Amino acid sequence: MIEVALWTHTQEVIVMLEDQGRDPKLLRLLDSFWVNDRYYEAYLLAGGKVMLIDEEGGIIFFGDDKEYFHYKRKLASKAP
Repeated sequence: MIEVALWTHTQEVIVMLEDQGRDPKLLRLLDSFWVNDRYYEAYLLAGGKVMLIDEEGGIIFFGDDKEYFHYKRKLASKAP
């Protein structure tokens, strides 16, 4: 539940900033992709960390960009 709340809050912040005509400063969409019929989005946070979220709103990865790209390769290699 907390992870879903974080996802919802993040989306609300992005929408709020877009409505005001400003670019988000604390996070940016880095990547989005599908693996095994499951959708993922990766966000780059202000401190340089990457947060990967699945379509159910769960945070499944949090780390630096090198670790993220390594995790994404492993995730994609499990695809049938």
